[in-house]
Amino acid sequence: MCRIGVYICECGPNIGRTLRLPALVQSTGNLTGVVRVRRVPVLCGREGLDFLGEEIVAQGLDRVVVAGCSPREHESTFRSVLERAGLNPYMLQVANIREQCEWVVRDRDQATGLARRLVAGAVARVRHHEPLLPSEIAVSTDVVVIGAGTAGVRAALTLAGKKRVVHLVERLPCVGGKVPLYEDVFPGMACAACVMDPMLDELLHHDGIRVHLMSSVEELLGFKGNFTVRLLQSPRYVDPEACLGCGACVEACPVRVPDEWNPGLAERRAVAVPYPGVLPSLAVVDPRHCLRWQGEDCRACEEACPFDAVRFEEEARVQEIQAGAVIVATGFDLSDPGRFPQYGYGRLADVITSFELERMLNSSGPTGGRVLRKDGTVPGHAGFVLCVGSRDPRAAPHCSEVCCRYTLKFLHRILAQGAVDRATVFHAGLHLPGGASQDLYRALEGNPSVHFVRMGAPNSAGILEQNGSLAVRFPDEEGRVRSHLVDMAILAPAMEGASGNRELARILHLETGGTGFFDQGITLLDRVEAGREGVFVAGCAAGPTDILGAATGGQAAAGRVLSELVPGETLRLEPVTAGVDETLCSGCAVCEGLCPYGAIERKDDPPRIMVNRVLCRGCGTCAAACPSGAVHCAHFSDGQIAAEVEAMLGREDQGERSKEKGSRIAG
Repeated sequence: MCRIGVYICECGPNIGRTLRLPALVQSTGNLTGVVRVRRVPVLCGREGLDFLGEEIVAQGLDRVVVAGCSPREHESTFRSVLERAGLNPYMLQVANIREQCEWVVRDRDQATGLARRLVAGAVARVRHHEPLLPSEIAVSTDVVVIGAGTAGVRAALTLAGKKRVVHLVERLPCVGGKVPLYEDVFPGMACAACVMDPMLDELLHHDGIRVHLMSSVEELLGFKGNFTVRLLQSPRYVDPEACLGCGACVEACPVRVPDEWNPGLAERRAVAVPYPGVLPSLAVVDPRHCLRWQGEDCRACEEACPFDAVRFEEEARVQEIQAGAVIVATGFDLSDPGRFPQYGYGRLADVITSFELERMLNSSGPTGGRVLRKDGTVPGHAGFVLCVGSRDPRAAPHCSEVCCRYTLKFLHRILAQGAVDRATVFHAGLHLPGGASQDLYRALEGNPSVHFVRMGAPNSAGILEQNGSLAVRFPDEEGRVRSHLVDMAILAPAMEGASGNRELARILHLETGGTGFFDQGITLLDRVEAGREGVFVAGCAAGPTDILGAATGGQAAAGRVLSELVPGETLRLEPVTAGVDETLCSGCAVCEGLCPYGAIERKDDPPRIMVNRVLCRGCGTCAAACPSGAVHCAHFSDGQIAAEVEAMLGREDQGERSKEKGSRIAG
């Protein structure tokens, strides 16, 4: 015979204003197996938890029901109390009478009746609970970080240490992401290279960090603590040990193609050092444009190299890495303004993006730090058009957060160096958090050379050519169409997830939102959770953020790994997983395709289904889909659920008879 204790938490003032608690206590005491019913003012407090532990021992309880708040809030807390009191932690059931009764039902009799049913169901269910024991496995504490931008670099440097190797995987031939391409950074206008270079140098020379450039993740197998990551490394065709980045090969190359590091502003060769100051400072051959891959026997770069560093014979390499966790820090891309023809980008000569202006302002950039029109003249009047694609449900419904602030940076810079005479900012409401943003805005607002003009809606402007100038047309807040003439228009495109995110999400078994950011699993209080155990997101991979936010996100993701994968410790696996009754399983594999965690595998001879309990999260999808009832989920057996439902419907006797029907949990 079960000895069940039921403890009703009043949750301070939260439970009891609507529920008739004395009546609930009386009805609960009459339920089968209940030997103890107590009301407790605050059960989750220290005094309440100590009281619960003492009660379990003193009353000789073998099962406990807690009636209070949602199990999502304190179920793990109460389980730990049972464990300390010598009772298996899974001999607990929580009835949610706060959110499901007190907070949503106003009639006292109706609310109390609902609470009675929920508690009766919990008592009937807990009678069918069986002890479950967690298992432990050895883990790898090494980590794979995907993306070598600000977030990825900060994560790698935070993680690297004794007994842990960090593998930093970057698809580009260099590290640092986009920040090294900037001249200065907001809010202090610090030199971007001065901020990043020491950190990147430490990264490249750290004994605990392996940097895999021009590499991508092709496959992720396994589970938290025991991942196998398959990398594909594309050939650089230049020996990194021999190359000094002198540029002799670049000067000899006869091919010129558009430079993706300076879009619309410059050309590069088929062999190139990506940009001045790049780390590592190494040349790379682009086989898409190299004449050797076009069928010609060109050896200009090879013959010009004084260090014999060119290696045309290099091939792609595949490498497998064992790791305990993965951090995704793939950064962002700017949306293509060409998707919105009204702006004239790519059609009108002096319509450029914020990134193109960023490269113009860089003293080592294609214009030597000067802001120039396509004809080589200096623009007298610059117009900044914000929210290009942002905050528009037809494009990117989110605010990109940083556009307003970097526009203030641009204004400060171009006015300080006399690059333009006047500037107008076309915006639909400025997003300027923090004192530094406000201070700079107030200073610029008082400058007679700067004008802030408000549009009626985001992404509502259009740009036309008019008498050698550009006319920025937009509806104002009253719906009237206004027009301003400028010599150069700088667009602030929406930030989107990196271009390879959707394919990477498929490989990692994650989800992305409509604009390509990894958003599955991210909550208000946990921005780094990716929706798969052992995989975390950091920086702009999770959504738009500034440089400081990206660095903080990288450290936050690293902190999660450090707390969960400790060298020398094992990983505890929860026992709430699926199991298969092989006598009923036909091997139809209906469940295999439905499992969101890849935990099910079909075996032949004889056909049957096997569940990897390490990967399984006990979601129950397989059990619900199984046509023969061969799959069962521990702690959620048919008998347990049927007993709970029958008792809630007032048919407890039928719930008792259902015990024989489905309480079996496959081993």
